[in-house]
Amino acid sequence: AESRLVLATLEGNRPQMKVIDAPSAFHATDVRVSRGILYVTLSPTITIQTPIEALGDPWVSASPRAVANVRLRFGGSVVFWDDLDEALELDEWIPTEMQIRAGALLAKAARGKKASTAKAAAARANGAKGGRPKKAVA
Repeated sequence: AESRLVLATLEGNRPQMKVIDAPSAFHATDVRVSRGILYVTLSPTITIQTPIEALGDPWVSASPRAVANVRLRFGGSVVFWDDLDEALELDEWIPTEMQIRAGALLAKAARGKKASTAKAAAARANGAKGGRPKKAVA
């Protein structure tokens, strides 16, 4: 199934976001509702749990039976409620649910990785000499 995928890259020191059409990044293996909690299993060790009330309407106003009638569609990339005719695309819902901000994560990963002008000059000089010297064999 095709869906939107947000790619986050670093260009210089600035995070850049690009939205492309691509295969889904997240796929669930199981989904169920129990005691007002939505369980979305991504792997044997990763299950996302969220209260149904956090999803808002129409889930909150629906009957427990309608909310429990949930299944996976499109290879596990979409959680779908037949009785409600509602769906959650995992590629959109999981980053929101987990409060993942791609730009912030990229900025954090880039901290301390920018080479100083002295390091950049040394790297260019070493490159001109053929790169890092080989380690001596003992």
